[in-house]
Amino acid sequence: MHLREQIITILRDEVGPAAPLLLDRCCRKNLGKNPADLTVHDIHPLSESCYETVVTSLGQPAAEKLKASIQGLE
Repeated sequence: MHLREQIITILRDEVGPAAPLLLDRCCRKNLGKNPADLTVHDIHPLSESCYETVVTSLGQPAAEKLKASIQGLE
């Protein structure tokens, strides 16, 4: 499975159908790249970006879980 799809699967558990949009926003805004171009070197900064994006709406425990799940792909 492509890295983008793996990350969407993780995001979907926390944010539901908004997962692809969240990934696109975090990638383009904070990494300056298309989600299709993600590599394993992008996992840590992407996990931080996703954490910062969702922590206020989902709360710290859910955001930490999401960040750890994404980092687990390294």
